[in-house]
Amino acid sequence: MRIAIAGAGWFGCHIAETLLEHQHEVTVFESRSSIFAGASGNNTNRLHLGFHYPRSKITREQSKQGYWRFLEKYPTLSRPAPYNLYAIARQESFVDFPTYLQIMDVTGLTYNECDPAAFGLENVAGSLDCPERVIDSRGAQGVFASRLAGCLRLSEPVSDLHLGKDSVRVNGGQYDLFVDCTYQSLLPNRKWDLAFEPCITLVYEGPDDHGGITVMDGPFFTIYPDNDNLFTVYSVTHTPRGRFHSPQQAFKVLSSVGDSDVARVRTAMEIQIARHYPTFKDRFRFAGVRMTVRTRTRDMADARASVVEQQDRGIQVLSGKIDSIFFVADEILKCVEAHEPSRAAALNVAGVSPATNWT
Repeated sequence: MRIAIAGAGWFGCHIAETLLEHQHEVTVFESRSSIFAGASGNNTNRLHLGFHYPRSKITREQSKQGYWRFLEKYPTLSRPAPYNLYAIARQESFVDFPTYLQIMDVTGLTYNECDPAAFGLENVAGSLDCPERVIDSRGAQGVFASRLAGCLRLSEPVSDLHLGKDSVRVNGGQYDLFVDCTYQSLLPNRKWDLAFEPCITLVYEGPDDHGGITVMDGPFFTIYPDNDNLFTVYSVTHTPRGRFHSPQQAFKVLSSVGDSDVARVRTAMEIQIARHYPTFKDRFRFAGVRMTVRTRTRDMADARASVVEQQDRGIQVLSGKIDSIFFVADEILKCVEAHEPSRAAALNVAGVSPATNWT
């Protein structure tokens, strides 16, 4: 089948590779001049196991399964961190430390409970170290740029799109299916109560032997290794710069961010971090910012699971954590199989209609 994909981030690229492996013809449209130029290249590059989501079972399960599949499929695109700490704050956390450990035990996750003071943490009830890994997004850019060289249409946004019951037209070309992997910025699904958040993630230079630190569960922060002695710093409170009903509104906010705005965010984040990690400013040096728009559902505020929905010839992806690329690709393969002529004919002979809605 001929399949068009919008968006060349982790989801679009992995789906394209999966479809190629199943002998489909794929074209990936990307509005920017390079792949991974949006959210995929500007977020914390953590390969999750589920520790980040004590209040969302579905996100934990997708992450746990995706973690092992990622290591098998892309063995060279992640690396271990010196340590990956999750610490539960004494105050304002939505879960206490014993409950947090119980949730992780029930999920079947392996960890080592550790002394937070040994890592310079204060005002936390307890901490654990886990084997989550750092994703090499820079390396992934090179891998996918090579593997998908004949499929990529860079600097070509989807400007002409018609979704019919029998075919799809994208930028003048005819396709059998269309997959939207633009974090809902192209065709937002009106059935999902979506919020678009302009985000400012700070980047710091830090020590080689420093790992990841996440204080939770609530309005706290994450410090996580990246590339070249750099670390991303994310704050639940200060990174999102509002919530909007359209991606255009969110991108407009980011386009107006200036040095004074970054300085205010930096000051607020450093004050927040100091409450739990007082030596942060002594060990880290500010190096810059990364900005992107994050898409999430208002009615799943505690979850970052991925969702796939098909309507006629269009497939929409609500992207969650990178680990869930495998779940999404599996669901899309089901949609493709339902539309393949031989498959559809077999279903019709059996008196069964192909599925048109996948969630």
